[in-house]
Amino acid sequence: MKKIITLLVLGVLMSCTNNDSNKSDLTITSKWKLIETYFSNGGSDTKWQKADNSYTIEFYQNGTFKSMKPGAPCENGKYSISDKNILVLKYTCSTVYSDFETTGPYAADAVSIILTSKLCDEACLEKFEKVK
Repeated sequence: MKKIITLLVLGVLMSCTNNDSNKSDLTITSKWKLIETYFSNGGSDTKWQKADNSYTIEFYQNGTFKSMKPGAPCENGKYSISDKNILVLKYTCSTVYSDFETTGPYAADAVSIILTSKLCDEACLEKFEKVK
């Protein structure tokens, strides 16, 4: 009887795997709203400001997102979370506007995220808050 229980326990333990290949199931899957922006004009008067033209980004469990940014050349794209927990957004349209990422590691319990464009020479950040 002990052998049967031992085999069952081993079978259960061996069937459990740690699949880190798809990190997109973290709590990023939600709707996020732009609340503040931080842009440098090249001078020293750079600070967080309330977003004038707020918009939302919605992340889905299948690794896609939809952005409702006014004037953007496209709305849809794919996202991933790197080995260093950096959230990377790639829009499906092939324009200069296509890549964004978080400024630091994305935490699964995050209530806000800060995105930056890979094209910015100086500070250009957008802070999003999870919509409840």
